[in-house]
Amino acid sequence: MVVKEAVSIAAFFLAACSMTAFAQDRFPSKPIHIIIPFAAGSSPDVWSRLMAKQLEPRIGQPIVVEIKPGANSTLGATLVAKSAPDGYTILYSTNSATSAAKALFKSLSYDPIRDFAALTIFQQAYFAFMVRPEEKGTTFAQFLDKMRKDPGRYPTAGSSSTHEILDRMMDKASGKIGHTYVRYANSGTMMTDVVGGRLGGAFHTISGSLPFMKSGQAHAIAVSSPVPLAGMLETPLMITTLPGVALGPWSGLFVPAKTPRNVINALYQPIAAILKEPAFVRWSEEAGRAITMTPEEANNFVREEEGRWTSLGRMAGIDPE
Repeated sequence: MVVKEAVSIAAFFLAACSMTAFAQDRFPSKPIHIIIPFAAGSSPDVWSRLMAKQLEPRIGQPIVVEIKPGANSTLGATLVAKSAPDGYTILYSTNSATSAAKALFKSLSYDPIRDFAALTIFQQAYFAFMVRPEEKGTTFAQFLDKMRKDPGRYPTAGSSSTHEILDRMMDKASGKIGHTYVRYANSGTMMTDVVGGRLGGAFHTISGSLPFMKSGQAHAIAVSSPVPLAGMLETPLMITTLPGVALGPWSGLFVPAKTPRNVINALYQPIAAILKEPAFVRWSEEAGRAITMTPEEANNFVREEEGRWTSLGRMAGIDPE
């Protein structure tokens, strides 16, 4: 009798411990935070709130979107890199804080490759090359000829390091035009100068370019994509005139390195399902292409991209800031 009671008591405690461990291991069991290292109201902010709304009922926990801009998106990246590797802190990132970081910034408080594990890469964005109103009907090849003949009349511009690298790629592939490139702090002022004729052309986001194209205030004569884009099918590719000249940023979701694989899978699976929904595909195609990389594909992609961006930054002569 005593033996049976002892066995029963042991079994009870074993079962209780197992249930406690199961409860502790269940993921997720509390709110998840998505860190946005960009300004409030930006495309990443809007996208993340749409994702949060769709993701919450699928995982049964609140999704909190936090805006943490600063230091060219590396402030938010630092916060995530230093957070606990438990899946409760997710980074929305572009290549600037990961693959391109070492080419753009002198000192970082995190390792842009080793300190993160990818959930997915979901968008490859590209740029439109916008020209002033009087260039309506001018082809990209014709515009390059005009730049070669009179580079002083055709300064170009951009509002990011990626734009500057793309401009240097264009210049090199064109045989060194010798035009002036102007750095802008924001795209709004830049496009005002395109419309006003103070700039010959400028690299701008696809979504940001469409209103100018529709109003006739400026014209897109080329896009930086290697393949035709759903939203810009009638606009020629830069690569057709200048082989090899194709470039654009990408966006993805990351968690701290050493996050358990089962946690990564628990996040990736519902996110991947949501990314295939028409609204999210349309959102990505407004800026470029919709993609859904697996965690393994995304990690490999980020590592390969680091070498590419380092080479591009060196070619462009851009000194890390």
